[in-house]
Amino acid sequence: MRRALGRLSLRARIMLIVVGGAIVPLALIGAWLAASAARSGRELLQSELDSSVSAIARRVHDRWLDRAGDLALLAHNDAAQQLYSESDRPDRAAAYLATLAQELRPTISEFTYRARDGRARWSSNDLAGLGGIGPAGGRLVGGLNTGDGLLVRRPVVDSNGQSIGFVDARVLLTAILPTDSLQLIVAGAALRVRNRETQEVVGGGISSSVASSLVSARASLVDPPFDLILVASDARYVQPFAQAARIGLASLMAVVALAFALTAFLARRLTATLAEVVDAADAIAAGDLHRTVVAKGDDEVGRLAAAFNSMTSSLRRTLSELSRRESLAAVGHFAAAMSHEVRNALTGVRLDLQRLRERTAADDPGRPLITRALRNVDRLGSIVTGSLRVAHANPENMRPVALEGVVRAAITASEPAFLESGALAILEPVPNLPVWVRADAGALEQLFINLLINAAQAMTSPNGCARVSIDVADAAAIVRVSDTGHGIPAETLARIGEPFMSSKPKGTGLGLPIARQIAIAHGGDVRIADTGANGTTVVVTLPRTEHVRVAG
Repeated sequence: MRRALGRLSLRARIMLIVVGGAIVPLALIGAWLAASAARSGRELLQSELDSSVSAIARRVHDRWLDRAGDLALLAHNDAAQQLYSESDRPDRAAAYLATLAQELRPTISEFTYRARDGRARWSSNDLAGLGGIGPAGGRLVGGLNTGDGLLVRRPVVDSNGQSIGFVDARVLLTAILPTDSLQLIVAGAALRVRNRETQEVVGGGISSSVASSLVSARASLVDPPFDLILVASDARYVQPFAQAARIGLASLMAVVALAFALTAFLARRLTATLAEVVDAADAIAAGDLHRTVVAKGDDEVGRLAAAFNSMTSSLRRTLSELSRRESLAAVGHFAAAMSHEVRNALTGVRLDLQRLRERTAADDPGRPLITRALRNVDRLGSIVTGSLRVAHANPENMRPVALEGVVRAAITASEPAFLESGALAILEPVPNLPVWVRADAGALEQLFINLLINAAQAMTSPNGCARVSIDVADAAAIVRVSDTGHGIPAETLARIGEPFMSSKPKGTGLGLPIARQIAIAHGGDVRIADTGANGTTVVVTLPRTEHVRVAG
């Protein structure tokens, strides 16, 4: 099972989750709704039948009190006792009983006096001209007939209380069940009345075609000993619920179909983005670092695509930085290899200039130029030595240095470049003096010379100006070099820190990388803060020091 799932695509897994987690439960709910429709209808019908039969039972009980009096009159009267006495004339009793039958006609359709062995002694049905004593036949609500009645037996006793026979009286249902009671019957239901003593049942029935869907309610009375049974077909109650269930099921299926289609669409979009991420990852693994993924939306997949693009961008920057460091390392190795030859050549130049100065008169106009050349040779030697020390990154060679003095020396050394471009380099007043940094003075001077020469070369039009400012921020010293040159093109700015990358036709592209390497060796950094049509601003950040060596 696990292997089979593992071979499925992500889209198939999502669809499987939706089907198993949503559609199947919804289908089960729909089936349950369809099955519970009939149950709900039957429960509603059962509730109404129970309420109806209880109300009818109360009416029958109240009405029976009057019928009990009629039955007592039939069982306990002198005429009835005379029927069972041989000494008395039964014709007198018969006359009275005929009158009584006429009076009780609306409630008791017939009655018969019987001996204890069951033989009839007198019956109201034998009266001439009184056929159909009861009400005319007809249908009532609930399937009852106006002529329906139940046989009730009462004992006849003599004056001593001894049983001498019994009277069978048929009590009409209309006498114990008035018409307004029948209005309580549920529409379409049939009422049956059963005498528990005689097991006689009267009342309506339900068609056999719906007999399998009948619902009944029962109420049992103590006096009279009747059972009221209300029976109805559940068709009228189930059908509305079933119809609502069918409509609900159809709506549910429509929702399920819509949900399935929407899930398939969203899954396709989701997996399409993920597939694009996978393809891009494969391309990057193959070496295509410029492959990106289109981020769609702000959801998890969109954030994944954005994170993937950010990762590839960071990877490109990291590899580019490693490439630059390797290039700088190669430059450093080359400089270290050439340093010995450069210093030997400088030693020869220094000796020649010293001999030339010795042979030149003190008032000779060329003597100041020779002296200046000697200072430049010494400075150049110090710069080469300091740069090599920075390349070796040995902190023991660094000492507290006044930053303003280093910057002024760099401005002086870069004057030829500014004279050639017709521009000026100005050091703005320093409000927080002195500012000390721990550095190699020669290497730090070379850092600012590189930045100033770049600024001078960027200002091709006359009257250009490079302004240098020194400021402090917490534990850092900040030097800004701002020029009024043409700025750095956007296509070049992204690669401006790479070795041998220059926007000037004759540039080597090593000035800014070497300056940055020197700043990093001092615990700082060099960055381009602003560039555009109005010039470029380069910011150098170095850690300040409070420990200052004071000359003794």
